[in-house]
Amino acid sequence: MQTRRDQLQAYRYLGRRVLAAMLGNDPEAIEHPMRRVTTSTFAGIMVGALACAGVALYAWLGNSSSTRWKNDASSSVIVEKETGALYLYLPRSVLDSGGSTAQQPGQTPQTPQAPGQGGQGGQGGGDDANMILVPVRNTTSALLIRGSGMKKVSVSRESLAGIPRGPEIGIAQAPTSVPLASSIRSAPWAMCATAVAGESGDAAGTPRVTVLIGTPEKSVGGRRVGEAALLVRGPDGGDHLVWHGRRLAVGERPLASLGYSTSAAVPVSSAWLRALPAGQDLAGPVVPRRGESSPVSTGGGSTTIGQLFHTPDPDRYYVMTADGFARLSAVQAKILLGTGAATDGSGQAQSTFTEIAFSVVLAHTSPTDDDLQVKDLPPTPPRLAAPSRPDAPLCLWYDNDRAGDRARMHLTTGGTLPAGAGPDGSTGSSGPNGSDPSTPRVLVPPGGGALAALLPAPGVRPSGYYLVTESGVKFPVPDTDTLTRLGYADAHPLPVPPTLLNLIPTGPALSQQAAYRAERFAPEPGK
Repeated sequence: MQTRRDQLQAYRYLGRRVLAAMLGNDPEAIEHPMRRVTTSTFAGIMVGALACAGVALYAWLGNSSSTRWKNDASSSVIVEKETGALYLYLPRSVLDSGGSTAQQPGQTPQTPQAPGQGGQGGQGGGDDANMILVPVRNTTSALLIRGSGMKKVSVSRESLAGIPRGPEIGIAQAPTSVPLASSIRSAPWAMCATAVAGESGDAAGTPRVTVLIGTPEKSVGGRRVGEAALLVRGPDGGDHLVWHGRRLAVGERPLASLGYSTSAAVPVSSAWLRALPAGQDLAGPVVPRRGESSPVSTGGGSTTIGQLFHTPDPDRYYVMTADGFARLSAVQAKILLGTGAATDGSGQAQSTFTEIAFSVVLAHTSPTDDDLQVKDLPPTPPRLAAPSRPDAPLCLWYDNDRAGDRARMHLTTGGTLPAGAGPDGSTGSSGPNGSDPSTPRVLVPPGGGALAALLPAPGVRPSGYYLVTESGVKFPVPDTDTLTRLGYADAHPLPVPPTLLNLIPTGPALSQQAAYRAERFAPEPGK
């Protein structure tokens, strides 16, 4: 018995035969007579629709790509593809105010919107009609305005056409770009004096000063002076004893009194001497009323004010003052004795120390000033460190101490300076006028840099910061916020005394206010 489904299928089969006979004159045709027409028509419609959609999408993408760069303009510097010119997309209000309404560190920048979107955008806000394209002199100036998160966006010249332009802003002679934070080597610093060896092997000519920044001490070599001293001679012929990081001016007679010869002095330049803190002159103390009779009697005869005494146990030196004994260091006592500044009880120049018991000194110690020793002077004559060769460099090194808030200092002699640091002014990264022997050379590793904190005096907080680039020039940085804008939030500047910083040429200050400054030109007056 046939089911209802069988009857339905039979009916459909009969209908297809009738339709095939009417349209194709073939009731036995296997394929539907209109199948190919229907399929072709549907396929054509779909292809046409896809083509129209592709054309529309291409037109939309082409139109948005020319303005898409504006979406990130508030945190980017725009680089023109064809020329490499740098631009910033800024509101007129920010430019007119000189950056006073610009985004400050820690604020979240707003994004300028593409044309037709409306709303606020850019630093300081404003619609797209208020935005202008401003040329900027260098990447450093752009970084000071945008901050350390600045990105670079390459845009074609055609896409930038038609956008209103503003005056060129930026810091003239600022570095084209600043070193990466990973390339900053703030310590150590070294100030090295190198003399030119003459034909006879002696030092001749003008000694040269080289400032090494970021160069490890072990790569230079040499040996540390330690507790020893170094005798140097300036261009004016004056001798100085360098001891514990200070220069002590000393005359020929005091040198001879301490057993030193002036022939051991190493010639250095005035710049090298100026970079060393000046200590007290290496001389004996001034004793008022020297040469007059003293009211103090030692039991062995009369004494004279200014007379020198020595106690064997303990081994100490004393000078007689107007009211009693005052203690001296061995260096002070020998200088007074060797320069003829002391007289004995008979009024004659003293040639040897008067031996006396310590108990007598205790009984007649000066009640007003019983100790004339000076901390800046060595207590005993230090050993002189002799350079290994006439042209051996003398280097004064600065490095961070464990606390990191001050600089340690020590002296080395000998070793070899890096290429470009020799007295002939050969190759190497150095500051301006590097070929002039009288001008200090500043050597920074290529691609590197350093951060220095100006240390006005020991124990005083830094009063400013400097960025030293590979060009051998230091650029003042006003505060830590500006260091953060440049990408140095985690850097630790080395505290450096002004005497050393003054050896490095100074460039323009790097500040956000200076980066916004526009240079405007006025027409020449008619003649």
